[in-house]
Amino acid sequence: MVELRVTGFEGLDVALEQVARAAFSDFEMSAALRNIGFEYHALLNRQSFSDRPGLISRSGKLKNSVRTRVSGNTQRGHELTISIGDGLPYARTHEDGLTITPKKARALTVPLDSIRSPNGAVKFTLQQLKRKLGRNPVFSLQANNKGFLAVRFKTRAERNRVLGNVRKFIQLEDKKGEGVVVLLYVFKKSVKIPARLHALDLWNSAKMDEIRLKSIESALRSTSRGGI
Repeated sequence: MVELRVTGFEGLDVALEQVARAAFSDFEMSAALRNIGFEYHALLNRQSFSDRPGLISRSGKLKNSVRTRVSGNTQRGHELTISIGDGLPYARTHEDGLTITPKKARALTVPLDSIRSPNGAVKFTLQQLKRKLGRNPVFSLQANNKGFLAVRFKTRAERNRVLGNVRKFIQLEDKKGEGVVVLLYVFKKSVKIPARLHALDLWNSAKMDEIRLKSIESALRSTSRGGI
């Protein structure tokens, strides 16, 4: 899980934060922090959950996991907590990035677009593919100095029927003339998952500084109209 905890208007100019603490009631402080959390959530959705260049949404669980909460009071201090990915082990991977290497095998088998649905999810396992065809059509081959797991279909019609709607068919000319050869997996020694969430970078951005300042200014105007 990725969690951000901010006390009061932490990160602002110290003098301005002291003014806010002195002038704001519990209600005004909480309202200002809730607004900051709301604006941050909206920015995060636009930056990181709008497909490319951010994360490609599959199940939507990570996007729907964002929670903002304001707690505390004037005596104890107010705290804005933003959590992302509670209960989702891959949330931290999307924030920090990760390099995956095989634990026992000599290489990782990485699925290609030929076996991925348009949203990027793998459509079925090799065992499921064998059951669908009623035979074992999977074999390994070398091409362009890389190793692949491939499958040979008797006809293009069989390929379309079995694989269905995928991102893109990656196939080779069958030199034996015995059907259609489609590449399903590529062997790799490691896979680097880049950081794509950038939740902390966004929180520390100039745009969020601007939002924090506007929230304080708005709350101060409200306090002034109230005659304090």
